[in-house]
Amino acid sequence: MKASRFEQRGDHAPDLRKNESGKRSFQETLPPSHKPGASRFDLATAKKPDFLSEAVKASASSGLSSYDRLKGLGAYQRHLALGRFLGKGVGEKAGGATQSSSTSSFSRGLVKTDWDILKENHKFLRDEKAEDGSWEAKLAKRYYDKLYKEYVICDLSRYRKGQIGMRWRTEAEVIRGEGQFSCGNKHCSERHQLNSYEVNFAYKEDGQMKQALVKARLCPSCAYKLNYKYIKAWKKQRKAEKAWKKLKGEAKEERLKEEETGGRDGLFTDGVEREGVEEEEEREEEYNEEVAGEKKMDAATLRELEKLAWAGPRPEEAKTRQDEFDDFLKDMIL
Repeated sequence: MKASRFEQRGDHAPDLRKNESGKRSFQETLPPSHKPGASRFDLATAKKPDFLSEAVKASASSGLSSYDRLKGLGAYQRHLALGRFLGKGVGEKAGGATQSSSTSSFSRGLVKTDWDILKENHKFLRDEKAEDGSWEAKLAKRYYDKLYKEYVICDLSRYRKGQIGMRWRTEAEVIRGEGQFSCGNKHCSERHQLNSYEVNFAYKEDGQMKQALVKARLCPSCAYKLNYKYIKAWKKQRKAEKAWKKLKGEAKEERLKEEETGGRDGLFTDGVEREGVEEEEEREEEYNEEVAGEKKMDAATLRELEKLAWAGPRPEEAKTRQDEFDDFLKDMIL
């Protein structure tokens, strides 16, 4: 008897008989791996080989160094190898299972970079006598030596709270003229009407309050922000002086009226009403200054800012012959 083509190929011949519902069914005659819902072992994805582990094992068996091992890997495989080396023992839980990549040593900041070391060891002014000689301190000292300490760059975004940030300029900023030929404010690039201001910069470093005398080149608008508290107190004092002069003049006029009329009727009521109007006007004026005080500065404020500007080093006084002789004797005694 001649074999069918299914028997020749070794496949299961489909059963074309009708089932109870009268329809032909092919599923009953299919092999288990081809039935719906069954695991298809013949088409399952095989486990991908770990080329990195194989390369490391091969290099270890051949006695190669760590450098040679990394040198023979690709960029991505080298990145994985370094990540495993740096995160070894860090991403392990108490049970021995490793954490996911989202909680690796890199994502949690356990691996410090040069930038992290600089932020931890940087100082606004360094004292060579207080250096501990560690590698971190030497790295911060190298960065500090590259800064230019003639003028500072200011951050005046919180000037109303009295919180002002200052830092030294970098070489690129010096070449571009930032902070000297343009405004020293971080968010300003004005190049006209610049003045130098000498500021006693108080800051907190290593848990201690320190002070440094620094210079900043600013335009009038940014100079107003730098001296905001002083200008505000100066304006308040100026208003008080004007009010006192006005009060003295009004008191003199009232005395003249009293002498003419011989009485003080209505003086108290008028004074209370006038005082209330003056307080309301003062509050309105302060509000307008808070909104746009630095943009609409009057001539008096500009003159006061010019007075605050740094006028250069003080000229040395000419020493007399007696002063020079005293200095000579002091040097001999010391």
